[in-house]
Amino acid sequence: MAVTKRLAKKEEKHRLILEVAERLIKEKGLNSINMDELALSTNLAKGTLYLYFKSREEIIAALALKARILLLEAFEKAVAKSDDAIEQLKLVIMVNYYFLKKNALYYELVSFYEINERDTETEEMRIVSGKIIVLIISIIERGQREGRIDEKINPSVLSFSMWGMTVGVMQLLEVKAGAIKAQKHLTEKDILANYIHIFEKGIKK
Repeated sequence: MAVTKRLAKKEEKHRLILEVAERLIKEKGLNSINMDELALSTNLAKGTLYLYFKSREEIIAALALKARILLLEAFEKAVAKSDDAIEQLKLVIMVNYYFLKKNALYYELVSFYEINERDTETEEMRIVSGKIIVLIISIIERGQREGRIDEKINPSVLSFSMWGMTVGVMQLLEVKAGAIKAQKHLTEKDILANYIHIFEKGIKK
């Protein structure tokens, strides 16, 4: 019983640190987080903080892992809504967009590790990323078997190309948000819909 209580208390502190870190990053930005401020904001001694995480980078990695897990779960949930391979891929693209709009910090963390921290990725992060790749490739291969997707397309190449193009469109929508709003009769969803239309035409058999 005492062991169970100790484990529960340990898990509670672990969760508290991540929750506070997430809040601070949302308030001040990803690069502003530091162990001193975390210790102060969690009411934990700095030494106690280091028992759970050796550095701020480990905390960011833990949050990035959470982000990838949530993104994978969102993809799996979306894919379950259709049996058609092309529709499933379109749903994955749409989920990427809504994930960004709903969870800007998580999307930033996913992108941050894709661009800046490849050498410091944890094994758990690589496993989740691998599951996303396997999910997309399996959809493409099934679509090819069913005659819906051009069989001349390499599934792995299409999977990575799709990820790259989608991330590019998401970044465009973020960077050019003001310019898009300045255009009459143009919305982010128009650009997203156009991208999905071009993507669909490009892979259809």
